[in-house]
Amino acid sequence: IHEQMEHMTTVDCDVLNRRIRKIVEAGAEYLVLELTSHALAQYRALGVPIEIAVMTNVTHEHLDYHKTFENYRDAKRKLFKQAKYGVINADDPSAGYFEEDVDEYVTYGIDYGDLKAEKIKLLPDGVDYKVGDLHIRTQVAGKFNVSNSLAAAAVGKRLGLSNEEIEREMKEIESYFKSTAGTKENPQCIGCFRVWVTESETTSYNKAVVLEKCPEAIKHGKRVTLYIK
Repeated sequence: IHEQMEHMTTVDCDVLNRRIRKIVEAGAEYLVLELTSHALAQYRALGVPIEIAVMTNVTHEHLDYHKTFENYRDAKRKLFKQAKYGVINADDPSAGYFEEDVDEYVTYGIDYGDLKAEKIKLLPDGVDYKVGDLHIRTQVAGKFNVSNSLAAAAVGKRLGLSNEEIEREMKEIESYFKSTAGTKENPQCIGCFRVWVTESETTSYNKAVVLEKCPEAIKHGKRVTLYIK
C-alpha cells in the first residue's frame, strides 16, 4: 500500500497512470477509482481505460469552479464517454444524459430503474431491502445508502459475482466506512442523544445525512445540529 499524500481525490494523469501501472504489476485484477468533476474537466483520467462507470447523483455542487450546473453535469458525463458500460441512478433527473453517453448500461433506483429496491427497511444501523432475487443487508444507515449499495450490486452483477457473494460482501462494508473520512456510521450515544460526526464539507451530502439520520426529530420540530469535524 502506497499512501497518497497529495490533498486531492484524483492526481494528474501522469502520476495516476504510473500508479495504476504499479497496481497492475502488484497483481491486482480490479481497481475502484473515484474521479471528481474537476479531474474529468482537467483530463486527469486521460489514458485510463474505464470498464464500468457509475453515476450516483448530480447535485448543485462545485459551481465555484464549473460556474453552471450544466458544465458540472457535462464534466461528469466525460467519464461515461470513456466507459464500456454504465451504471446509472434512474432516480436522478440527469440520468437520461448519461444514458446517451454509453452504448451499454443498467439503471438502478428506489423509484425507478432496471434494478429497483423493494421492501425497504431503514434501520438505525443499516438498510435492508430486496432487488430482484437479491436480499441486501448493509451496516451503513440512511436511504441514500440504499441507492449506493444498489450501484455496488449492479457493478457486482456486471463482474459476474454470484448473489451469495454480493449479499455477503454488502454485510462487510461496515469496517471500511468506519475507517474512512465522511459520516461515522457508528453513532456515539450521549445520554438520550445520538451524535453523528461528519468530516464532509459537501452541502448536499450533509443535508442527506441530517434528513436520513434524524427524520423523526425533524418531523416533530426538534433542533438538529450538525458538527463538522
